[in-house]
Amino acid sequence: MIELTDIEARVVGCLVEKDFTTPDIYPMTTNSIVTACNQKSNRDPVVSFDSITVDAALLDLRQRNIVRMVHTPGARSTKHRHTLDEMLELDRAETALLSVLLLRGPQTLGELRSRTERHQVLESLAEVEARMSALAQRTPAIVEQMDRQPGQKERRWRQLINDESDRNASTDSRDGSGALAAASGTTGSTSFAAPPMQTALSPAESVVGSRAHAVGASAEPAVSAATSDRDQRANHEDRIAKLEREVARLSSLVGRLRASLGETG
Repeated sequence: MIELTDIEARVVGCLVEKDFTTPDIYPMTTNSIVTACNQKSNRDPVVSFDSITVDAALLDLRQRNIVRMVHTPGARSTKHRHTLDEMLELDRAETALLSVLLLRGPQTLGELRSRTERHQVLESLAEVEARMSALAQRTPAIVEQMDRQPGQKERRWRQLINDESDRNASTDSRDGSGALAAASGTTGSTSFAAPPMQTALSPAESVVGSRAHAVGASAEPAVSAATSDRDQRANHEDRIAKLEREVARLSSLVGRLRASLGETG
């Protein structure tokens, strides 16, 4: 079983997608991979990676044999191809389904069917369900069916070779950004509601209201505020620690990339 970071998952997903949909540009150069990662269609979330970020991910993927370099006589640029199907022993249909999950996150069976039409490897919804069930029954499982979420009619499927995006899914709604957005230097948008209009009170009402508020405030347990502060501090510390680990990992990858290119300093 292989494990991918969010950035690596986006890179591998793009290589698989272009292998199916635009074979004339596959294998791919670094620049074409950057463009594919940052495209606004068929991507969730939309990111803005630079070539250094993608090169660092490619270096790490090559060291684990998930991506291989392709040298073409007379070509000016080195190209890359994925080995996801070889590493996980996937057929064409299974590889196509996994690429959609890597690029777009959890999907329903219907979404998987419609979003693999360009791949031309799946003929029916029943075939999609059969393929996903087979992948879920592997040891270890490659995909799993999620519980139905509030407001959703159907259960969704997610891939398990990149757990970072799944762990971040629960925090995206609170933070307005995910690991991919953080890595690409983008942030999600947050809506701010206007404060409710207040009705003017008479002096007597103001006095009564102030006293009632003071009584209510004093009745609240002080431990609630202290607990809330501790929870917030712990949450901030966890996020800072995660960012520090990611920066250290990227710095290491960049260093190895520079070394492989013969750069010094």
